[in-house]
Amino acid sequence: MAGSTSLGKIARHWGERVKRHHSLTEVLNRLTQKFSARIQQPQETRANRIDIMIGESGIGKSTVLRQLADRLSKKTGKVWKGQPWHVGGQAFEDVTGLPVIMEDVVLEDGTVMSRDEYTSVMAAAHKEPDPKKLQAAVEALRIKETHRRATFAKSEFVPGAIWRDYCTVGILEELPTAPTLIQNQIREMIDGKLNGDPIDPNCLYVGTGNPPDPRFVTVNALDEALEKRLKIYIIEPTQDELLQVWERIMPETIYKFLVMEKPFIEALSPREWVGVAKDVHDVQLGGGSFEEAIEEAVDELLDHPNIAIKLRKFLKFGNDPFYYPVLGRQLLVATAQEMQLFMALIERWIKEDKRGFVGESKNDLLRTLGNITAEEFNAWDTKTKERAANNIVVFIEALAATNCNDMAKQTLSHAFTSPLITLVSQKMRKSAAIKQMTDVMQKFEREKEQQGLVA
Repeated sequence: MAGSTSLGKIARHWGERVKRHHSLTEVLNRLTQKFSARIQQPQETRANRIDIMIGESGIGKSTVLRQLADRLSKKTGKVWKGQPWHVGGQAFEDVTGLPVIMEDVVLEDGTVMSRDEYTSVMAAAHKEPDPKKLQAAVEALRIKETHRRATFAKSEFVPGAIWRDYCTVGILEELPTAPTLIQNQIREMIDGKLNGDPIDPNCLYVGTGNPPDPRFVTVNALDEALEKRLKIYIIEPTQDELLQVWERIMPETIYKFLVMEKPFIEALSPREWVGVAKDVHDVQLGGGSFEEAIEEAVDELLDHPNIAIKLRKFLKFGNDPFYYPVLGRQLLVATAQEMQLFMALIERWIKEDKRGFVGESKNDLLRTLGNITAEEFNAWDTKTKERAANNIVVFIEALAATNCNDMAKQTLSHAFTSPLITLVSQKMRKSAAIKQMTDVMQKFEREKEQQGLVA
């Protein structure tokens, strides 16, 4: 296979990134539109190409694609799940394409199923508590004969290789560095096959990759025929998008600093800032002193002495909540006593004309709400869900009570689109402060009608 030159398609697009690039939000919106249309089409009529996001490490490409599944679930009314496959290297356990012997089971009524399917169905039948029904179910599964056949192994971690009862976003991570064997498979997958067998029609693919630049330890070694079948999005995230990604993965000390000092985000690469944050966090957890934690961060800021000075000051006052905004994740899990402290801070900030702290607290809550996936929300216990919904309403009430109605409306609007909408709606109906914001209540009623909720 002939690899593409340094001026391959990805390299050319990356070289023109100043003229043409997209934010993470823009690409998420575009993919939502395209995938929701494609899933309605027969597989043979779909565009035989793969969308791929090219951008620096740590900017949130994979995080956004996990959000894509939630977006598509809401838009199409079908269940979507993300399934990543790191195609930049082939693990030794990947047996996809190797010949194997499979056993088929033929039942008395002529039904044919694989041995694995039969075992699964039989196990489900034995969960029947009624003895008579159990006996009938077992009788219906009586085997008439079995057959062996030669086929090819299908790997569990290859999206689309195994057919599912839900829709899948197959995330092909580090696609530009895929080895030859994997590239051959991907070209076949674009055409709806894997080792000659049809892939799951409910699986749609999207790729990610680092820039074709030696600084990112990445080369553009894709086969030219495969590269021509890529729709390339060059990603330049906004500062707020980076903060939304970091809200999930970055320890809070440095994260709080960057929330308040957004111009400093550009000083280091996204990956470096995450590394600094985790190093500082580890020093603090390991019993390190205040000065040691500062020095751990300053080591990375030798070329930015102005940032080091600001960071020293921030860490010095870091234990006093008055000097930094309340983080969204803190608001969602706060106890009643902690919420009283947070709301007192908001009133104090308003009185002392420090509305910026209120606004940053609101912004970070919006980022947190935007990061909550349906899968994550469903994993919460009832108490956690109730507390989060109650705290959101308490926060909105505090904003309304301090004449921050615009902030209150924005927070409520984001709550409408989060998995917490039903619980929040139940609690907000009892709130006199929120009822006074008539236009917000009217918007809520429209949203409720559209989503068929019963508050």
